Amino acid sequence: MACKLNQYSFIRDKIIEELYKNRDIREEFIERLHHDNNRFGVDQLYAYLFYTLCDIEVDSRVAEKHFENIKKHQEELEQTLGREVGFRVSMMDYFYNILPMLKNPKIIEVSTYESKLYLIHVDELTGLYNRRYLEHAVETELQRSMRYNIEFSLMYLDIDDFKAVNDNHGHRVGDSVLKEFASMLKGIIRKEDVAARYGGEEFVILMPQTGTNNAKILADRLLREARNHRFSHNLRITFSGGISSFPKHGVSFEALIERADRGLYMAKMRGKNQVTCLQEKRLDLRYDARLEIIYKHNKHGKDKGVTENLSLGGLAFETDREIKPGKVIEIIIEIPDIGKRYEITAQIVWINEVRPGAKKRIGAKFKNVDYHTLSQLINRLDSN
Repeated sequence: MACKLNQYSFIRDKIIEELYKNRDIREEFIERLHHDNNRFGVDQLYAYLFYTLCDIEVDSRVAEKHFENIKKHQEELEQTLGREVGFRVSMMDYFYNILPMLKNPKIIEVSTYESKLYLIHVDELTGLYNRRYLEHAVETELQRSMRYNIEFSLMYLDIDDFKAVNDNHGHRVGDSVLKEFASMLKGIIRKEDVAARYGGEEFVILMPQTGTNNAKILADRLLREARNHRFSHNLRITFSGGISSFPKHGVSFEALIERADRGLYMAKMRGKNQVTCLQEKRLDLRYDARLEIIYKHNKHGKDKGVTENLSLGGLAFETDREIKPGKVIEIIIEIPDIGKRYEITAQIVWINEVRPGAKKRIGAKFKNVDYHTLSQLINRLDSN
């Protein structure tokens, strides 16, 4: 694998290189790793060593203790057998016979293992990393960033109007566009960045030690490159995207992806061919809209209301019924002129009665929201 993507990838690449070169883990190699450890701030050297060599996951302190025990065991084996015994042979005997953490190991060539690992972590069509690897890389980056109090960012990209490419030109052309788009990403991002195909025509870029402003600079470069590039069949392809940054937009993979996803659909709503970062805690761009709604507040109860405004984050509406804050309701919004019906789950966050006996003004935030559905709805309102 070409990129040194995070702490684990850096150490792992060094270990694999050493195995190809010297067929084992030697003392001088460990000393070089210690030097790199001090230079690059790698704090789980021995844990990464054992995970690379035999897929055993242990705490860094426990791993260091195992390493010391294996070195002692190596010396004992050499004294008993009267010949040199490699570190990996000693490690296998230690983890299989002395401390049976390996129950039924299988020995294969590193090159074979690497090929299988590549297929597990890489998207076959584009050659980018896949969703599984991205999640692992982000979790690793979260741990590192929390430990050293540094930023990183995610960029969530979606090729604009990609369905039309498949419909008008066929899936082979669509696949070619995906390959070319992936190649464009790889040609612009840094070595330490991770570009992954997240699904379909969606891509995510992990940018270690990168704040929001620098992520926007990369986004602008990608946008310019896409606008100037002629894709297969002389097609002009653009994309939209959203940016989120640790820690201000979230401290988990799910929160960061959701935030970037909101930015992506905001970019779609604003006309596509752009990348957006939602800096506000509240999702602004509220659209004034008078729409009749039906909401379910229990299994059998239904009431009517009229919206005042609507955004990606929630809505405000008027109704005769008082609903307590915290209540979860199901809202049905129908737009008769296009025959569309939208069902959205929301939670009441505030209620305001203008005067006694008057209609209640209620604010609700959306829960478990499908931003694609919301963006379609708001796009429809914006075009009217």
